[in-house]
Amino acid sequence: MQPTQGQGYWQPDDNGEQTPQANSTTPLNQSVGEAPSAFNGYELTEQQQTSMDSIDESQEIQWEASEYIHHEKSSSWFVKLTLVAIMLIVLAIVFRQWTFTAVIAVMSASLAVYAKRPPRTLRYHLSHQGVIIEDKFYPFQEFRAFGILQDGPLFMINLLPRKRFMPALSMYFEQQDGERIVDLLAAHLPHEQMKPDLLDTIVRKLRF
Repeated sequence: MQPTQGQGYWQPDDNGEQTPQANSTTPLNQSVGEAPSAFNGYELTEQQQTSMDSIDESQEIQWEASEYIHHEKSSSWFVKLTLVAIMLIVLAIVFRQWTFTAVIAVMSASLAVYAKRPPRTLRYHLSHQGVIIEDKFYPFQEFRAFGILQDGPLFMINLLPRKRFMPALSMYFEQQDGERIVDLLAAHLPHEQMKPDLLDTIVRKLRF
């Protein structure tokens, strides 16, 4: 679906899913009456960086969302987990890998406990300085870009860190909040197309 007059950066596709698109009529950080933005849809240009003073620094967005998408586990799921753990432990014992045996046992028990734990509802606070998750503040300077993925009924923003070995910071949000959240983020960070990585694929296959 092409952007239309009055729509923002957060646009629906023809199949009903939401994907970020550049708007040819209303740039990301431009409100009615503001000067045209230099934001080209996916990169912040030098001109855009110098025009950040015109942004309303008091703009803030607050919302609550699940920590992650929770899938109810059936008894067969736990049976399969137990069987896999036993097989790995037997192999480790055969090859006399005692440390690996202990690691598998601890990881399997932890996974079973974690699978039963319901997700927390987290409070998010987004401003032009950064994002606060619960009581921890993450400034935008720590991130190089952001990407968007859909996970079941919710959407997820991944803030990609500048440091190589730091994990991405994930924030879930509902569809109706997408436009405001994405527009504010795009005023500070470039958007990067994302696809589920191997770990995401494995987690979804496990229905975790």
